[in-house]
Amino acid sequence: MIALITSMWPLIGGAVLGLGGFIFGFFRHKSAQAATAEAAAAKADAARAIAEKQSEVDQSNAAASAAGEQAVVNRAAADQAAASTAREDLDAELDQIGALRKEQ
Repeated sequence: MIALITSMWPLIGGAVLGLGGFIFGFFRHKSAQAATAEAAAAKADAARAIAEKQSEVDQSNAAASAAGEQAVVNRAAADQAAASTAREDLDAELDQIGALRKEQ
């Protein structure tokens, strides 16, 4: 019996070593799958964050554009009001401003 086990030892050792390698490879493969899934989830989160930030930038640009257009309208209205004011009225207003400055 001992002679049989002694003669089969290389076969048994090889089988144990092969089974160990198979189990190691199986768990290594599962670990790699998990890491790949985590990386894909992180990439999706990053893409979502970039899309949200781009949306914020687009909204800010639209608001800035609207503000710029309103500033042009306000400037045109102010220019028109200034052009329609008589010269005497302007001199009187400047005199009033000068008086206010002297009081301070």
